[in-house]
Amino acid sequence: MPPMAGPRRALRAALVSLGSAFSAGCAGIGNVPGGTPLAVPAIREAPPVAVQNAHYLYAAQGFYSSSAVYRYRLHADGLPSKKPDGVLKLNFPFPGSIAVGPNGDLYVSSSGGGSGCGQTLCFVAVFAPGALGNAKPIRVLYVPQTPVFLAVDQRGYLDVSTHPGWRRPVANVYRPGAQGNDSPIHEIAVPGLNALGARRGIVYIQTNAIGVGVEAVPEHPFNRPPVFYTYGYNYSSNGVATDATHLYAQFFWPAGSAYDLATAVYYIDQPGPPIRTIVATGCTVSRNGGALGYGLAIYKKYLFEGCLNAPGGDGAVQVYDSTKSGPQKPIIAVRGGDTGVAIGP
Repeated sequence: MPPMAGPRRALRAALVSLGSAFSAGCAGIGNVPGGTPLAVPAIREAPPVAVQNAHYLYAAQGFYSSSAVYRYRLHADGLPSKKPDGVLKLNFPFPGSIAVGPNGDLYVSSSGGGSGCGQTLCFVAVFAPGALGNAKPIRVLYVPQTPVFLAVDQRGYLDVSTHPGWRRPVANVYRPGAQGNDSPIHEIAVPGLNALGARRGIVYIQTNAIGVGVEAVPEHPFNRPPVFYTYGYNYSSNGVATDATHLYAQFFWPAGSAYDLATAVYYIDQPGPPIRTIVATGCTVSRNGGALGYGLAIYKKYLFEGCLNAPGGDGAVQVYDSTKSGPQKPIIAVRGGDTGVAIGP
């Protein structure tokens, strides 16, 4: 027998014994049969920080009462809490519109309270994420014409529309972080423009011309004609919203009626007529004779519609199922929303 044969045989036997013990202890792990599972200590994970994944409904009011933005927590199913978890009080009258940026910044427009623009009366105030109470804006952008509707895309570009009856109706596009007297990087002239939506470099401009509906125009100058999403023979109202697959636009229903609001739903990559129509029956006839919506937002499968005159005569945000067509009663209604609706972190 060679001199090292004994020690080698002993080493081999020890390794076989160790392998058998390892296999016995790995039952249930992979394909190793037999034995008792290894005792692995439980790892306690830190709970997720709620704010990181939380989304909120923001509802602006100020048409009939003091100016404020109510914030509602959105549940996992997409519906809002019944009561706000905070209120941002505004120190200027009649906010024209609100929007939420990709980082949670809250944009609120002021149209001078109906008194004209002057030097500093027309502006967009930007509040820090989570701003509540008497918080002051972190920056202010002064705009040359009455701002009515706002939209912010995923990159932070801000779109500001003027009143459709303004002598020169335009949608101005501003760079992310614009403030003070910064000039727009692009000006889009659209007769009769109304509400705005924005997504990935495209601004969706609702017009008040009969039958036109919504124009989709690049935020940056580009030699490409706009595309159109049509309503048929109806007047537009005051709301546009987008998600990854659909475009939503609010109008009066049926043609010539002053009583019901409706939302046309389109595939966002297929301009043309809508694929279905949601008729909102919860917004009552307003003081000037027609149901008047003010703002539109989408979260999961729910459509959030600002209503200037909800039952009781005050503003509200009414929630509908965006996957259903035809007349619907609101699933839930919360306070605010007579001057704007938005959803964001």
